[in-house]
Amino acid sequence: MITKTVNSSLFEYVGALVLAEEALNDVLSVLNTPEFETMEGWKKKKEKNNDTVFSKRFEFGKVFTLRIELDAPREQLFTEHWDHFVETANLNKNTSLAEKVAVLSPHVEIIHYAMKDAGLVKGRDFVTSRIYRRIDGDIIEAARSYDTDEVERYKKKIRGKLILGGGRFRVHPKDANKTVLDYLICLDFNGPDLTKPVVESTLSKFILQDADWAREEIERKKAENNSK
Repeated sequence: MITKTVNSSLFEYVGALVLAEEALNDVLSVLNTPEFETMEGWKKKKEKNNDTVFSKRFEFGKVFTLRIELDAPREQLFTEHWDHFVETANLNKNTSLAEKVAVLSPHVEIIHYAMKDAGLVKGRDFVTSRIYRRIDGDIIEAARSYDTDEVERYKKKIRGKLILGGGRFRVHPKDANKTVLDYLICLDFNGPDLTKPVVESTLSKFILQDADWAREEIERKKAENNSK
């Protein structure tokens, strides 16, 4: 798919812009709750090594979150995540497709990606509108599913619904060369074939695998740079 770069007229994508702004407000509402920093009142869902996925129900759905420290500068990580989304996402073993559909502005775009099958859970594809803003020294990203007939389902996968996705990228307070990342997700796999425990366990597993993958990629790139 060829990515559209929208310059003069945003009329056909007004809905995507509104969704992105609403998603950003919802991400900020979660981040700004007093309990978020300590996870007080959040339920522990799954652990692996020193990583712990928590969940809590909000008005719009159940949010899953993970906080990790990454051994790379914040700006480098975010640039790879945002500007090089297609290349970066396609390296993830949980992803079978990643493409940009339309770039609405330097801060807002529509993306299409698909998840691989995982055990009992068949892969889903998602079309989302995503946005980022720099707020109080942090980079805040938010995303929400965008309904459109413009993008065909990838390999006839069921189209899932991302109710809310997001992240907060912070410079580590004790080491400017490290990043603290808060990962947020609330989604509907959109299928009658899955029970709630299976969905929640699979989602928690994906989150932890993504954290492992992010660390592995950082180490791989360090090794690459050292060998030059």
